[in-house]
Amino acid sequence: MPKSIGKSFGVNTKPNGNLLMVALQEYMPTTKNLSRNTITSYRDAIRQLLEYIVSRGKSLDTLNIEDISDTLVTDFYSILKQISLFCKNKKSTPRCNT
Repeated sequence: MPKSIGKSFGVNTKPNGNLLMVALQEYMPTTKNLSRNTITSYRDAIRQLLEYIVSRGKSLDTLNIEDISDTLVTDFYSILKQISLFCKNKKSTPRCNT
């Protein structure tokens, strides 16, 4: 979310773990009626994205929404696709069993 949009709606542009927990535990299952598997997939994807951001040298303590750019997400997605293709060919590799 661009900083100006966040400010105009009174939204803090700092990622908030509590807000994510509320979304995963309350909003998604009750309001959106999403399945447990879907919510688990979202949780895992968010966790992997945050791990990727840290691996690129960004501290989660200083992470802002603006830091999560289209380019960063596209790069992250490309890596996930590469891992997926690799794992289809190497099922016994430990990296693929997680």
